[in-house]
This record gives sequence, C-alpha cells and structure tokens, in this order.
Amino acid sequence: MACLDNPDAAQKALAKMAAPAKPNGRSYRGFDLFLDPDYRLFLTLARGEWSISGFRAGDLRAHIPDLTAGRSACLIKRLRTHGLIKKVAHSYKYFFTKLGRRVVVTALVIREYFVQPSLVQNAL
Repeated sequence: MACLDNPDAAQKALAKMAAPAKPNGRSYRGFDLFLDPDYRLFLTLARGEWSISGFRAGDLRAHIPDLTAGRSACLIKRLRTHGLIKKVAHSYKYFFTKLGRRVVVTALVIREYFVQPSLVQNAL
C-alpha cells in the first residue's frame, strides 16, 4: 500500500493549474488543456532537453510557431504565478518545480490516453 500514488495530489495540482491566480490584485488565467495554445505549450515544456539545463523565453519561441517575445514573457509569467516553474537567480533560465513536473505529466497523460481516445471512440 505504501508504494501506491495518491491520486488526490495530482487532481489538486491540476485544479491549481486550471484556476486563476491573483497575486497583487492582478488576475492571471489558468491553463486549459482543451485550448490548443495551452496544450502546445505543455507539449513544448515536456521536452526532455530542458530538464537539465532549463529553458528560456527564446527556446519557447523557437519551438512554438507565431509566438512573439511579449507573448512568451506573458506565458512565463503565468507559469511562474501558478507555481509551475521557478527562475534561476541571475539568469534568464527557468526550471520546473515539483508541482510543475507533476502537472505537466498528469495533464498530458489525461489528454493523450483518456480524452482523445474516448472522443475518437464516441465519434465512430
């Protein structure tokens, strides 16, 4: 029993990701996996090459088409506000937090293995 994962922790993490965050009176919307831009962002962030060295806003722009510098800064701010990434001191690099890794993996697994197959099955 001790080796089983608690599914409540993943559900709470997804709820935190989807809810709007309001630091200092400013509201930042949550992430919705059914919206294509948010889904593409999570697919891009799940790349293994950034787990060791971190990523920058320019890295996101290189992998997401039509992403401007201002928009990438807004995405990074949203990710930081929701506690999914943290900034490395004295640099422009960011890393996942424990919560961020758990949310990205859980979100992608839910969409890839449960939502999409059930939608395809219902369409047939």
